[in-house]
Amino acid sequence: MTSSDAKPELVPPHSKPESAEHTSHSWFEHPKTVKRLQILVVVLGIILIAGFAAVIGRIGYLALQPVQDTPTPKVTTPGPATTSTTLFRNEAAISLPAGATIEHMAVSADTLAIHYRNADGQGILIIDPAAGKTKHHLRMVPGK
Repeated sequence: MTSSDAKPELVPPHSKPESAEHTSHSWFEHPKTVKRLQILVVVLGIILIAGFAAVIGRIGYLALQPVQDTPTPKVTTPGPATTSTTLFRNEAAISLPAGATIEHMAVSADTLAIHYRNADGQGILIIDPAAGKTKHHLRMVPGK
């Protein structure tokens, strides 16, 4: 075997000699940068803790405040079925014809429709729930 037949030794191209000192040239390993990052982490931690304390303090403050009720006007609709009973807050009396039973109800944002049936036939009451007043009263009569 000749010297040219010998396999060359594999050496990484960027390897440093073992005798050379290890020096860091990276900016994030610089002592001033590390110190500034430590200060930044401490300051952000303090801000985070102060924010949590403020939120918890506000929740506690609001939980201890008494609830302020705003007076609501008592609303009743005039009609033969309305009696002089005490209504609860946000309650309105609805006058249906005598002997009427509710077949179906439908609610939208500003309208309540009640389909009723009684001895005289059927009808639909269209009511404004905010005002507690009847907008329309439609009577359904058989066609001729």
